[in-house]
Amino acid sequence: MGHQNVAVLNGGLPDWLAQSFPTENIKPQQYDLSNFNALLNTEKVKDYHFIKNNTQSVVIDARSEGRFKGTAPEPREGLRSGSIPNSFNIPFETVLEDGKFKSKAALKTIFSKINLDNKELVYSCGSGLTACIILLAGELIFPNTTAVYDGSWTEWAQIEK
Repeated sequence: MGHQNVAVLNGGLPDWLAQSFPTENIKPQQYDLSNFNALLNTEKVKDYHFIKNNTQSVVIDARSEGRFKGTAPEPREGLRSGSIPNSFNIPFETVLEDGKFKSKAALKTIFSKINLDNKELVYSCGSGLTACIILLAGELIFPNTTAVYDGSWTEWAQIEK
């Protein structure tokens, strides 16, 4: 949304604290309003129409294998389970170990079941959130262009009945 210089703390605050890195006690402050303008980067966020007409990108789904294969129910009432045609499944839990990303070698093994051929990788999940976990894992090991299908399975399953 317009931010160019972004970083992710691998392991989050729990790992930071476990490593005994410094923290500060900050008192709530009043801040002046700013005029930041968010700019949607349409190259990084894909919609239903892109996915429906997609022939060149690889769609990778971060949901559990059961939800992806349609053998486990979706947590959203009334939403069928299943997957986007021709998509691949890498459950987000498989790229993590103790709250951090697995080694690059382990990540390469996990992604090796998919023929990526330098194609654009579009990540999906139930609603567009956990897709970002496997997107980051992929960015650690591949130079491929990446994007998130923000509507993800929730949108797809409602339109493609």
